[in-house]
Amino acid sequence: MYKFSFHNHTTRCQHAQPDMSDDSLVQAHIAKGFTSMAFTDHCPWKTLIHPSGIRTRMLYSEKKEYIASIDMLKKKYAEEINIFSGYEMEYIPSLHEEMVQMRKEADLILLGQHYLYNYDTGSVQGFNYSQDHISEKDLLHYPVLIEQAAREGFPDIIAHPDIYLKNRLTFGDTEERIAHRIAQIAVQHHLPLEINLAHIAACMDGRMSKEHYPNADFWRVVSQYPVQVLFGIDCHWLFQLDLYEASIKRAQEIIGKKTMAALSFCTEEDIIRRRR
Repeated sequence: MYKFSFHNHTTRCQHAQPDMSDDSLVQAHIAKGFTSMAFTDHCPWKTLIHPSGIRTRMLYSEKKEYIASIDMLKKKYAEEINIFSGYEMEYIPSLHEEMVQMRKEADLILLGQHYLYNYDTGSVQGFNYSQDHISEKDLLHYPVLIEQAAREGFPDIIAHPDIYLKNRLTFGDTEERIAHRIAQIAVQHHLPLEINLAHIAACMDGRMSKEHYPNADFWRVVSQYPVQVLFGIDCHWLFQLDLYEASIKRAQEIIGKKTMAALSFCTEEDIIRRRR
C-alpha cells in the first residue's frame, strides 16, 4: 500500500460527509496504516464565492479555523502520522494575490483545475460540471492554465489531470494532444500527476454509475514520458478509505498492465523535497 495520502477534503466544502470531523479523518488514515496525510480542501476565495452557483468550497471566513484545526492535529498525532496542511486550488489569474497567500500558508498545493478563465472578462466557468460536452476551444484552454500555474510555481501536485475528459465522447487528436502537453508540463516542472480514485470508490459504493476517470487513453500517453505519478483518494467520505485497496486494484485494471508497468510512482519524500 502507498503510505501517504495527499488529497483529502473536509465538511467545510459542503459536498463531503457531513459528520466527518477533521479528527475522524486523521484516525481513519492511521487505522489504514498511512504514515502521512494532507488536508487539501477546496480553497476559499475572498473575492470569488461559488462560480457554479453551488457551494463547493469552504468560506473565506472558515480559513483561519481550518489551518488552526490542522495545526492542532499535527501536534495531537505527531507520534502516529505526519500531517500536512494544504489546499486544492484552481489557477485563476485575476486572483493571483490570493493564490500567493495560500501558497505561503500551506504545506502543499494541489492544482485541481475545475474552472476555465476568460481573459477578456475576468470571469470563470466551471467547465466540467456545467456542460455535457466541452467545446474544442475551451478544451484547449485547459492545459494553458495548468502550464501557467506550473510556471508561477503554485502546484506541488496536479490533481485529476484527466478531468478534462470527463464528458468527452471520444479520445481524438485534440484530446491526445492535450494529454501530451500535460505530460510535457509535468516533466518540465517536475510535477507529479495524480491517478484519482474518487469516481472508482463512488461507483463501488453505488453513489455513481460511471467511472469518468482515470482515463486509460490519457495514462497511455503519460506513460511515454518520464513523469512521476501517485494515487489520490480525493477523500470526501470515509468509505473511500475503506475502499482504498480495492480502488487501486480497479484503477490498475482500467489503466492496464502495460501502461501501469511503464508509470513511475513518486514517494512522499519526492513531493516534500520539491517543496523545500
